[in-house]
Amino acid sequence: MTGRPDPCRLAIAIGLIVALVAVMAAMALVHGRKASAPKADRSASPLSGELRRCGDLGEKARGDARCRAAWDESRARFFGERGS
Repeated sequence: MTGRPDPCRLAIAIGLIVALVAVMAAMALVHGRKASAPKADRSASPLSGELRRCGDLGEKARGDARCRAAWDESRARFFGERGS
């Protein structure tokens, strides 16, 4: 041991640091893309607005005819019984 760093270990350490920086940069790019992706407008259709209203009603929605109709339409769209 002469007190001088081993060139092989130094090269490995530098390689690991470069790899770590590359991984962190890639993660930052991916995270940035997810954050800036446009979110779907959930109130785009009248049905989604009605379903949201029924969700806000809570237990009272069970007796609401408009909620039952919206649930029927939603179920039909989900199972492909009618066109969307």
